[in-house]
Amino acid sequence: MVTKSDHFITQMKLRELREQRTKLLLAYETLYQQINQQASETGQLRGLYDGLRQIQLARHSLHPDIANLEPLLSNITADQAAQETLSFWHTRLEQELANGQLRAEIVYTFGALLEEWAHYQAEPHKISSEQAEQQAALIAPITQTAPNGPDDAAFDPFFSILHLIDPDFPATMRKLVAESMAQSVEQAEVKTALQWIAGDEHRSVSIHLQAQAFLNDPVMLKELTDALTIQLAHIEEWAWPQDGIPAHSTQVNQKWRLFLDEDLPTASFLAVLGQRWRLIFKQFSAQVRGKASDQVRQAFPHENIVAYQATQQFQEAFPQTSVINQETAQQLFRAWSGATHRNTSSWLASDVDEHEEIDIWDEAREYRPFTFEKPRLINYYTSITAKRMQYKQSLREIERFRSGYGMGQNQNEPNSMFTTLQLINAEIMLARAAFPNKPLHIFKVDLKDYYPNISHELALALLQRYDVPQTHLNFFRTFLAIPLQHNGEVVRVQRGIPNARELSDLLGEQVLRLLDYTVYRVARVQIVRIFDDICVIAASAEEARKAWQAIQSFCQASGLTINREKCGSICINGERLPDLPATQPEWLMVTLDQDGQWNINQPAFTRYVQQARQEMAQIPSLLSQIERYNAHILHLSKLLAPQLPLGERHRKSVNTALQEFHRMVFGEQGAVEILRQTIRERFLGRSSSTHLPEAWFYWPITAGGAGLYQVNLLTSGYDKQFADYRQPKPPETRPTDWQDQSVEWGHFYDACFSYLHLTEPASNQVMETLVADFIQRGAELSAGRQTGLASYWRWILYLYGPQILAHLGTFRFLITELVPLQLIMRRYRQTNIDEIDSDEVGNDDHPF
Repeated sequence: MVTKSDHFITQMKLRELREQRTKLLLAYETLYQQINQQASETGQLRGLYDGLRQIQLARHSLHPDIANLEPLLSNITADQAAQETLSFWHTRLEQELANGQLRAEIVYTFGALLEEWAHYQAEPHKISSEQAEQQAALIAPITQTAPNGPDDAAFDPFFSILHLIDPDFPATMRKLVAESMAQSVEQAEVKTALQWIAGDEHRSVSIHLQAQAFLNDPVMLKELTDALTIQLAHIEEWAWPQDGIPAHSTQVNQKWRLFLDEDLPTASFLAVLGQRWRLIFKQFSAQVRGKASDQVRQAFPHENIVAYQATQQFQEAFPQTSVINQETAQQLFRAWSGATHRNTSSWLASDVDEHEEIDIWDEAREYRPFTFEKPRLINYYTSITAKRMQYKQSLREIERFRSGYGMGQNQNEPNSMFTTLQLINAEIMLARAAFPNKPLHIFKVDLKDYYPNISHELALALLQRYDVPQTHLNFFRTFLAIPLQHNGEVVRVQRGIPNARELSDLLGEQVLRLLDYTVYRVARVQIVRIFDDICVIAASAEEARKAWQAIQSFCQASGLTINREKCGSICINGERLPDLPATQPEWLMVTLDQDGQWNINQPAFTRYVQQARQEMAQIPSLLSQIERYNAHILHLSKLLAPQLPLGERHRKSVNTALQEFHRMVFGEQGAVEILRQTIRERFLGRSSSTHLPEAWFYWPITAGGAGLYQVNLLTSGYDKQFADYRQPKPPETRPTDWQDQSVEWGHFYDACFSYLHLTEPASNQVMETLVADFIQRGAELSAGRQTGLASYWRWILYLYGPQILAHLGTFRFLITELVPLQLIMRRYRQTNIDEIDSDEVGNDDHPF
C-alpha cells in the first residue's frame, strides 16, 4: 500500500534524482575530457583530484575519501619513488572516476525501480477471473446446510469419563466463564491481539497499519481497551455488521482458501475473546486434574501398591462403575492407576487433555486399557516417553498461537511442520535401532476442507456438553453465522468456521482432541497431528487397522470427510495393509517411501513451479518480481525442509529442487542476466554500456541493492552442516523399561531432533571492519533496531562485498536524501513475505 504522501515524496525525490543523474553524468564526462587534454601524468592527477572533490549530490561530496594529496601534488620531484606514488594515485583516481559514474547509474536505477514499484503498489489490483471463480466456489458450500446432521454421540465416551472424574464439571465450567468474562479487558490482551493482527499475512495492509498505529500510540491503545471492555460487558448484544463482512480468497500451500476482512475493532474483540476462551479451557483442565489428583492421593496414600489393592480402592472410590459400561470403567481405572506413579499435574493426560504416551512396542503383555499390573514408572526428565511428551506438547503450543503449518511464521520460533517431521523421523530411527527387522506401519489422514466443513451444530453441541452458559452459546452461534458480502448481496454462512482466527482454532482443536481420544481408546498407536493432518504410527497391522477404522467412524459420525487423495500409508519392513490408503504419505512437499526414506513430492513441486512462473509473468514491477521470487524461495525453504537432516536422499532432492526452481523461473540465462537486460531496456536505454555488477543484484534492498536471494548460499550452507552431521548412535543394550526409564535411550531419541544451520564465513579482520561499519549504518537507519547480522547476510557481505567495493568504492553508495527510503522501511514493516525471518536470514538482523 502506497499512500498519497508516499507517492508525493517519491515523485519529488525521484524527479530530483533524475535531474541530478543527468548533471552527474555530464560532470563525469566533462572531467574525463579535461584530464585527457592534460599532456602529463601529473596534470591528469591534479585534474582528477580537483575535479572529483568538487562533485556533489544533494550537498554531499560523492568522493569524500579523496583527500590529503596536497603535499604530493605541491612538491613533485623527479624522484623515482615519487613517480611510483603518482602513478599509483593516478590509477586510483581513474578508478574512482569510473566508480563514481557507476554509482550515479546505480542510484538512479535503484530509484527508478522504486518508482516503478510504488506505481504498481498504488494501482488498484483487480481480482483475477480465476480468483473470482475460486472465491465463488469457496462461498457456495459454506452457505448451504450440510446434507446430514452430525451425531454428537461420538463425544459420549469422553464426557462419561469426565463425569466420573468430576461429576460437577459443568459448575466448574460455568464458574470459570463467569469469572473470566466479568474481568475488564487488559491492555496486555489487546496488545497481543493487535500483534497477531499486525503479523497476520492474510489480512490487508490497511489493517496491519491500523493495528501498528494502535500499538505505537499508548493513548489510542487505552481507548481501544476501554471500548472493548464495554463491548465485553454487553456481549449478548454483539453481532456482525449488518452490511456483512467482505472476504478474499488466496492460495495457501497450493490450495485456495477464504479469509475474512473484518474491521480492526471486530478483529481485536474476537482475538481478545480467543485468548479468554483458551485460558478458560486451560484452567478447566487444570482444575479437573487437581480434583482428580486429590482423590488419587487419598485413595492411594502409599507409593507402591499391589494390583488388588489398587483395584479395591478404585471400586470403593467409584461404586458407580458397576452401572457403567466396562469400557468406560477400564478407561477410568487406566487413568487412576497411572496416577500413582505420575506427576499429579499430568496424570489426567491419558483421558482428558494430553493423552498418555503409549509404548507401541511393549510385547511383554497384551494391550489392555484395564490392567491389574503394576502401573508404569516413568522418568519424567530424560526418558524417551518424557522427551516424546515434551515434543508433542511443544507442537500443541505452536498450534495454539499459529495457524497453518508454521508457513507464515518466523523460523526463529518452533515450526509445526518441522516438529512433525522430526517426531515421525525420530520414531522411524527408534524402530530401526531397537527393532530393525520388525514392521512399522505409518499412515497419514487428511480431513477434506476441515474448517469449512465443521458443522455449526457439532461445534455448539460440544460447547453445550461442557455446559457453556447460554449467553455465550448464543455468542458462538452468532460468531459462526457470518454474513458474507458476495456478488453485491449478503449471504449467511451455514457451516464451517473462519480460517486463521483464534476462536476457530479453539473450536477446531476441541473437535480434533476428541478424535485423538477416540483412536487412543481402541488402538495402541502413536499420533502426530498438525491440525487436521493426522499421522498414525503402529507396530502391528492389527493396531493400525483399528486406528484407521476408528478415524473413519468418528468422521462419519461427526459429519467430517476424509480426503482420500491426500491420505497415504507405508509399512517399513513389511507389506502395506491393503485397506489403508495406497499412496505414499506426504506432508506438504515432503513424502515418505516404503523404505522409510524422505523425498520431495515431484508432481506437487512441478505444479508449484508452474504456478509461480505464471504469477511472476503477470507482475510488471521488477522489484515486485524479485519480491515474489524471494517469497517463493522462503516458502520452499519451509515446504522442502532443508533445515532438517532427513537423510542423503532428501538432501540431494532438496538441492535439486531449489536449483530447478531458479532455472525454471528465470531460464538458462539466469536471474542476473535477465534482470540486467530488462533494466537496460526500461531505464538505462538499449545503447547504454553500463554494466551492473552481479553483486548489486544480491545486495540488500535496504542498502541500495536489488535484494535477490542467493539460492546457492542456502543450499551449500546446509550441505556443509549436513556433511558434518552424525546420526545418533543407539545404546548397545535395551532393558525392559527402555522407553520409560533409560537415560541413554532418552538421549538417543532427543538427538533425533536436530536442526541444520548456515555456517558462518571464516572471519578476517578487514572484512569484519567493513561488516561492523555496515551494521552501524543499519543501526542509524533503523533507529537502533539492528544490532547484528545474520549468517546469510554475513555471507552476502563476504562474498559480494569486495566486488561492491571494487565497482563502487564504498558500501554507503545509497544517497538517502534522494531515495524514498521510507518506502523501503515501511515495506519491511508491513509484510513478512520478502524476508527470510530465520536465524539463517535476517529478522532484526536484516541489513539496512
